Amino acid sequence: MNYARQFARHAAMTVATTLLTGVLFYVLRIVLYKNLTPDEYGLFYTLFSFVMIVQTVVTFGFDPGLVPYVTQYRESNDYDAAKSLILGAFAPQGVATGVVVCVFLIAPELVAGALRIEAEAAPALLRILAAHAVCVLLFKAGQQVLLGAQAIAWRNVSDLARAIVCVGGAAWLLHSGWGVLATAIAYTLGAMAEVVVQGIAIGFALPRLARARFSWRPQLVRNAFDSGKWLSLAFGGIVVFSALDTVVISLMLSARDVAAYQIALPTATILYSLMIAAGLSLLPAVKTLWLRGERAMLTDGIERLYEAGIGVMLPLGVVLACGSDVLMTALFGDSILNAREAFDVMAVGGIAFFIAYINLHILAGIDQGRAAGTSVAAGLALYILLLPVLTYFLGIRGAALAGIAGYGAAATLSLYGIQRCLHVRLFSGRIAGVAVVSAVLGLAGVGSRWLNFIALDRPVLSGAFGLALGFTALATSEFMGFTNFRHFLHSPVTLEASTNIPRNL
Repeated sequence: MNYARQFARHAAMTVATTLLTGVLFYVLRIVLYKNLTPDEYGLFYTLFSFVMIVQTVVTFGFDPGLVPYVTQYRESNDYDAAKSLILGAFAPQGVATGVVVCVFLIAPELVAGALRIEAEAAPALLRILAAHAVCVLLFKAGQQVLLGAQAIAWRNVSDLARAIVCVGGAAWLLHSGWGVLATAIAYTLGAMAEVVVQGIAIGFALPRLARARFSWRPQLVRNAFDSGKWLSLAFGGIVVFSALDTVVISLMLSARDVAAYQIALPTATILYSLMIAAGLSLLPAVKTLWLRGERAMLTDGIERLYEAGIGVMLPLGVVLACGSDVLMTALFGDSILNAREAFDVMAVGGIAFFIAYINLHILAGIDQGRAAGTSVAAGLALYILLLPVLTYFLGIRGAALAGIAGYGAAATLSLYGIQRCLHVRLFSGRIAGVAVVSAVLGLAGVGSRWLNFIALDRPVLSGAFGLALGFTALATSEFMGFTNFRHFLHSPVTLEASTNIPRNL
């Protein structure tokens, strides 16, 4: 099987599994929102977002900095080095995690006080999330092993297991009367399930890695940290983007505003989760092609990915924005608070997040971790500067605008980093054409609201009409030559799988 087809198969498999996983986690949010008060819902996601930021600090330098090394050692069949690096990296991360766990267990009131949270349930939630932090450390390491070794199917299965256990556990615990504590317990049980599945996967799907000898190699760990710190800054910065806004909204506004934002945020990801899923297996694929010197195939694939992403996400984001209140009301119920204020910004501006996210994987794969880290750092600096100001004046809409501005800066700078190494082109004429089609689509959406084709009391008609508008826009872009979806999966450059890469480790 040539490598292009192998990557396409991995991408298709990941898209399907990620969509299913995303749907399950989205169902979880709906279940939680309908069984908790808005204040409880906002409380949990404030604390959960804070823990995500802390987790980013704990794994700094190693997540996802180990993925390129695992891929490289897979290419050279040096499984002893791979195992020594993976296990050795647990030492510094384990110490940092231990400190976090002790603080959460011994003094959760201090943490809650620092976040200006007075809710009675906050300390108990933080104690449960301490166990979640330990599980996250373990399954992040497992994800890096499976992703770097390109055992994509097993990685997808582990994510799916986490989603199933999390949703099922939340439903059962809520029914049993655990209230807001059910949230943290369910997420922790899901993380434990992923760790178990990953252990089975490494034992059965990657036997050569499982049987490899471990030796303490601190220099190897230090080298991985030195190069991985830039990737951690890049990918960790993306996590901070998605979590800091929630914490700031909690500090400056209220738990109900957090609840509204946490309705809008996952709903906006419905659009670009499909494109993001295709990029999950991108880093090891890019790394492999880069190591083999296949620049032409790599450049062609990146250009096609940009073309498909912009051509799909921009017009469909406009469609979702036209009927966002209909969509969120149909899913969460009548009490969606002021979620639409943030959603419309996220839906239309989500293309900036997509490009930034994809660019980081590409830069990591072509050994440009420093460029990835500095791009995100610059975008994050702009975001941190704008976030409190825009949130103060515009509420949750301002928080969403700050995020899009930061992502846009990161996307632009990271693209420059890619173009220094690869002759990747963005066809401005085609992008402008898609933008014009999207603008016309937006006008049609406004007219549809005025004519009641899209209306709160007609969710089925609204959905059907929105889909019709979206597909019309895609067909128009294809007909006018702004996109070329018909040949997206066709690649004139093929690369046979290297005989040095075993099919099963």
